[in-house]
Amino acid sequence: MRVLFTGISCAGRKELVEELEQVYEEQGREVRTFEIGALIAEFVEHAGGQLSPERYFDTDPVRLNLAMDHAVDVISRDTQEHNVTYLIHGHACFRWKGLLREGTTISAVQRIAPDKIITVVDDYIDIHARMQETEQWSGTREEEVNIWMDEEAFITKSWANYFQKPFMMIPKRLPPADLFSAIENHKPCFYLSYPITKVGYDELQDIETFRRDAAPDFLVLDPLYIKDLERASNAAEAKEEQGSIADVRDGVLRLAEARTITRDVQFIDQSGFVVVLYLTDKVSAGVLYEMNHASTQTKPVYAVHEGKISPFFSHLCTEVFETTDELKKFLDEEYTSRQ
Repeated sequence: MRVLFTGISCAGRKELVEELEQVYEEQGREVRTFEIGALIAEFVEHAGGQLSPERYFDTDPVRLNLAMDHAVDVISRDTQEHNVTYLIHGHACFRWKGLLREGTTISAVQRIAPDKIITVVDDYIDIHARMQETEQWSGTREEEVNIWMDEEAFITKSWANYFQKPFMMIPKRLPPADLFSAIENHKPCFYLSYPITKVGYDELQDIETFRRDAAPDFLVLDPLYIKDLERASNAAEAKEEQGSIADVRDGVLRLAEARTITRDVQFIDQSGFVVVLYLTDKVSAGVLYEMNHASTQTKPVYAVHEGKISPFFSHLCTEVFETTDELKKFLDEEYTSRQ
């Protein structure tokens, strides 16, 4: 099986693939990893040139195209054994000097012929901080990080749609063992929806306990694996105190809001069902939006709701439970007992 990973620079793609490789080895599975960028640099060096990360796109385009062909030749030649899992990773695109530049070409993807395609995402603030520690990306602005991640995910998903292959968006914080399960389809996967800003500390602790108890039997996609919106909102509040909220609202915060919606929708699309823990009587537009999206995608929605339930809420649910214990028992009987 060939798995192709993308992710922008400093998003943690390489580190996550290395951790995943270790999980495969611990499971006694044969695995090999190919980094497209390293193969390109290797070709340029052997050809008598030098590929400096700081001057990558200043390199002769013809030489870069030949280097990409070399990388794909190596991967195509060395990924023929059926009992080996091949982890291949590179860029879908680059943001360079304010311009969008091609990373891995679609013809290269066709020749690699991946069985699954994954893009890795992380908090834009963390990515931006890592970029500032590099010479190549130190001038990148937070807005550019958001835009680049969106472009990377869009192009990667377009590949998956074109070649009709499964696509997943994976947060860097997802434990590598869970990523292994996602790739190998070892556990049922669900998206965990809850009103993040509407519940108190005790309710969040109950939600965390539910997620932790479900983890051995289910792959849980938690929206708080990425905290872009929370951190961007905090930054906006800090700016508001300084009298410059408009700049943040129209810039980074707006992008973070849009990306949060599209990312969480993607998490729902790649899940088998949605679990809603509605442990408050306050209205959460975000949870209702996610429930509606799941319903329109014919995804089962299982909810815990305290107190009186609106018919509009129950209309979007497959089953509604009074407690998380009842829900967990149902999920165990409905899903894990069938494995």
